[in-house]
Amino acid sequence: MPPVPKYVYKTGTIDSGVEDLELQEMYGTLKPRPPPRMEKKWESVGLSYSVPVHQPPTLRRTEVPVQAGQQLELSCTSPGGHPLPQLTWYNGTEAFTEQDVNFEERESQVELDLTIRRLTKWDNGMNLTCRASQPFPEITSAQESWTILQVHYPPLIDPSMDDKVTALSEDDDFSLNCLVDGNPKPKVTWRRKNTKLYWKNPLRFHRVRYDVEGMYQCVATSDGFLEKTKDVFIDVVGKPYMEGEGDTAMVSADTGETVRLACTVAADPLPSRVQWTWRNNYGFETELDSADFRIVTTRRNQEMTSSLTIQNVAVKDGGSYICETTNMFGTVKRNIHLEIKESIPKTVMIPAITGGVVLLVTVAVVVTIVICKRKGWICKSYQDDSLDLSASRPMPPVPKYVYKTGTIDSGVEDLELQEMYGTLKPRPPPRMEKKWESVGLSYSDYMTHSPSKHVQVGRVFNIVNFSYAGRTSGVTKSDLWADHTLLHQHLLGTLYASQPAASGVSVLAW
Repeated sequence: MPPVPKYVYKTGTIDSGVEDLELQEMYGTLKPRPPPRMEKKWESVGLSYSVPVHQPPTLRRTEVPVQAGQQLELSCTSPGGHPLPQLTWYNGTEAFTEQDVNFEERESQVELDLTIRRLTKWDNGMNLTCRASQPFPEITSAQESWTILQVHYPPLIDPSMDDKVTALSEDDDFSLNCLVDGNPKPKVTWRRKNTKLYWKNPLRFHRVRYDVEGMYQCVATSDGFLEKTKDVFIDVVGKPYMEGEGDTAMVSADTGETVRLACTVAADPLPSRVQWTWRNNYGFETELDSADFRIVTTRRNQEMTSSLTIQNVAVKDGGSYICETTNMFGTVKRNIHLEIKESIPKTVMIPAITGGVVLLVTVAVVVTIVICKRKGWICKSYQDDSLDLSASRPMPPVPKYVYKTGTIDSGVEDLELQEMYGTLKPRPPPRMEKKWESVGLSYSDYMTHSPSKHVQVGRVFNIVNFSYAGRTSGVTKSDLWADHTLLHQHLLGTLYASQPAASGVSVLAW
């Protein structure tokens, strides 16, 4: 505190009208004394007090994500505090200008609205912060609330992707990646244009062939937005590729036929021509041209087909036919072996086939007859009922006596007389040993006998045929009846006679 003044002097009125001043001596110097103050409150003399804000500001309308192109409106409210806080919106660390905000004060709170006229995809992820601050920063600290802006925008395919991509034929690993940006994250696939064939992203081919070449589309889809596509043409280049399996092929034909050999080649760039070469069966090679053979070449897109036609082929046309083609990347060829078979003329083939058919039919008929005969279905033996030789009287009795006569003067051998019905009749002399077939006798198929009785049967036949030996006609019933009687006498107790046939006597089994 300054020392109390030692002296106080009063001055008179100054002509200028200034009020009297009281001078006081302070440190040996006279200075005017300040006039006395009026009674006032402590606030009126520049004193103040501060009440800090007890919570961060409140943000509204931040829950629902917005889409690009729309307008964004956010509100920040801070209640309480003395003095009322000052609100400020920040984009990261940069404050929004007054053009973007609107301030309102309501009783014991303040509100600051933020408006962004048009959102873009670049606003996605923006850090928006509302800060509430008061004077005397050494006494109170600022309160903040923040939010991350979610802006939905449609899929966007990387515009730097080329419209045409080149792939090398026979490449073992080819891939094509499609970069797409969007919120929410898009689903990316590949498809062959104008087809329903889909592949995952990135597009991969483990072995590139010429059929891979074509137009493909990168397809990006996202919820709430239309599908986005990007066309990319894959151009396959490389050495020619011969369609089919292997480098060799086999073709066979008959003489006189027309043979067509073809090679289909895929390449980019396409070769100018396909060369045909013939190697005969002796190993000599000859280049073929359209002057001697019919060679036709057609082109379509990245394919070329060459066909060689040989009319009325002969054995001399056999051998190997080689098709070969070349482009800037390499050469490919295929060996087609042609085998010619000699065909049989139709004039020989038709009679041969006819004879074979007739032979088969004949064999079938013979086999059928044999089977039917064994089964007994055909060729059964039967007796002729047209000649009735049944006896009108019973079988004559066995002769009671047999007498031998002496030698007759005429030189005839002794005769044995047998008594039959009280009359002696000469017994016929024995016949020479002959087979029964030679005298016209026959026997039925039903006759069976044992080996021990075979000789007896032969003897009986010789006896029976005595009365008409050597005769092939004129046999009467009386002759047959006499023989029948002799047969009964010799076979009595062992054999029995069957009904004789017109040409002989049939003997059945015993």
